[in-house]
Amino acid sequence: MKIILRNIFVIFWRSNIVKDLIYFQHHLFPLPLLFFDWLFSNPLRAKLLAPYGMHVFMSSYENRLDNFLYWNSKESLYWHLYRQTDVNKNLISILQQNENFSAFLQDPNLEIVELGIGIGKTTRFLTDNHLLTYKHLIGTDTNEFVCNYLNENNLIKNASVYQLNAEQIIERELKMDLLMAHGGVFMYLSEEIVTKIFRYLYKVGCKALFITQEGMSGKDHKREDNTTMYDFRNRLRAVGYSEGFEFMEVKGDYSLDLFAMYPKK
Repeated sequence: MKIILRNIFVIFWRSNIVKDLIYFQHHLFPLPLLFFDWLFSNPLRAKLLAPYGMHVFMSSYENRLDNFLYWNSKESLYWHLYRQTDVNKNLISILQQNENFSAFLQDPNLEIVELGIGIGKTTRFLTDNHLLTYKHLIGTDTNEFVCNYLNENNLIKNASVYQLNAEQIIERELKMDLLMAHGGVFMYLSEEIVTKIFRYLYKVGCKALFITQEGMSGKDHKREDNTTMYDFRNRLRAVGYSEGFEFMEVKGDYSLDLFAMYPKK
């Protein structure tokens, strides 16, 4: 019976008629963002409504004129909200197995900068599961609508979110104990900018990095889509992070699931 119901469910959502109806609905009467957020904030609802969320996303994405313009548009918020529960749950066990890094993340005096914060789904997951504690977090993103949505709805506690790109973090002389980037951020940056950021972090005394879902071990890897999986460990060592620091790399299927650098105890 379960298999029959699942097949009916799949056939229904894959129907071109259903797809066309959702496209029509979204273009004429898009759901308010806060209501859409509520629908997809619960893992069970998100799973049941995932095909609807995908159709809403694709209704605009497949007609985009430019990738950069789309990902910096208000419309892209629907993708962020639709995917908000899509977080690597293995982070819990990974962090629990590394006592030194876990202890560092629990420091209530931490000053954090998060690059490419999106709607902050990974940071919210970490704080909700008591894996991350901090004094203040500065989130940055190039999408002004994402920044406004986070600030207006106070989605991340003790946080301020600004529309800044990677180089503007340096220009604004932001200070931090920890730099975070979740879900693939550095992969879109040029080698020159990555080097510039790492040199700046070393200069201002940043103590740690916490990066997820990107990177390679041993050497950089340029991919066919023009993104780069950077070898973070060697790049950080090249700017001065060697003595007194530990590195953690957790390999995934196509890239690192997690990269961390933090002070030795």
